[in-house]
Amino acid sequence: MDDTSDFQYFYAKVEKLYYEDLVEGKVLDVGSYLVEKEAVINFAKEWDPQPFHIDEEAANKSIFGCLTGSSIHMKAVLSKVVSAGIGNLAAVASLFTSYNMPNPMRVGDTLHFTTVLIDKRLSNSRPGIGIVSFAATATNQNGEVIMNHESSAMVECRPE
Repeated sequence: MDDTSDFQYFYAKVEKLYYEDLVEGKVLDVGSYLVEKEAVINFAKEWDPQPFHIDEEAANKSIFGCLTGSSIHMKAVLSKVVSAGIGNLAAVASLFTSYNMPNPMRVGDTLHFTTVLIDKRLSNSRPGIGIVSFAATATNQNGEVIMNHESSAMVECRPE
């Protein structure tokens, strides 16, 4: 699914996941992503033009020793892979997001994403809305953690 029309088609065809469908503690394997050189450079030129993201020679001399994707690129990859992997979540609004990136996203990495619902409760102030908290992890092909992510969101309850 590489463009917006693919996602629109996907969400039109996939049944919505409501608050009641989400199982606390269930770990989901939500997909993988190959970090390609051209994508890293193009993204960084647009959004984060640091030498270690756009210039291979400079990157090789950096603390990383190679081209790395920017942190905002990693967040975009996480969003795309998790959104496609979870499905058509009936999300209303994001409430909280936290990221930790102990290792860089390197060109050539294959990132593997898992997510788990760590908590869910009904909203006290908004009928028909649940509050859910997720934890996601991205690891590379060597098992190194590239990103830890926690988030909370408002999700619709199933209409009666």
